[in-house]
Amino acid sequence: PALRATFSRGEKGKRVRSGGEHRRRRESCLTPRRPLSIQARLLIAASLALVAFLGLTGFALQRAYTESSLKDLGYRLRSHVFAYIRDTDLSVAGRVLPPEFPPDSRFDRPQSGLYAAILAGDTRWQSRSALGIGLPKDFGLEPGAELFGGPFDSGSGELYVYTMGVLLPWNDKGEIRELPVTFLVAEDRRELDAQLDVFRRTLWFWLGSLGLALLVVQVLVLRWVLRPLRRVAADLARVERGEADHLADRYPAELTGLTHSVN
Repeated sequence: PALRATFSRGEKGKRVRSGGEHRRRRESCLTPRRPLSIQARLLIAASLALVAFLGLTGFALQRAYTESSLKDLGYRLRSHVFAYIRDTDLSVAGRVLPPEFPPDSRFDRPQSGLYAAILAGDTRWQSRSALGIGLPKDFGLEPGAELFGGPFDSGSGELYVYTMGVLLPWNDKGEIRELPVTFLVAEDRRELDAQLDVFRRTLWFWLGSLGLALLVVQVLVLRWVLRPLRRVAADLARVERGEADHLADRYPAELTGLTHSVN
């Protein structure tokens, strides 16, 4: 019986302790959280605004640079087309006689990323760089028509393609005629992607560095702006402890009403 009584008292103590712990946990859950300080609120709001502004700015700059790079690519390919038109001739049989020296040395290097092709009737010519590259087979255009587009799948990579249709003079057995000829110049997409990737990394590195610098400046500015409030709080604490009779008068105009009311 004595052992049973001891066991009962031990169980009762455990129940009391567990009940007290449960009550303390419930009270801690019901205790309201301390609100964020003014400095924390201002810093969070300013940081969110800064991140949104820099993000939108980076996106806009990246989009504008991509569009500008595509236009530059089109102009560059167009200049290669004009160079081929200037130096290309037609034989008496109507076969294409490409220029001896291409406008860019990459046209002579297999799979260099820059390719050219000429279509004149049933005659088709490709640059040495196009060896093993699936350029469009039927890309004929009406004379005077131009087309730039891409990227198009070539089987060995995606290409941006510029085509132009022209009329070239042709000596057909002593009779001068004009033969419709279409010129095509293409560039591998990886060339443009590499250029955009370099710009993208540089852009976001500098925007990120600028964002960190501005955050540091924001923290310093907020500490300076809120310094009078911290001084008022310190002076109030001194008054409560009896170390001072009243608040000092050296406060900004916005806090004058508060200090006069306290005094």
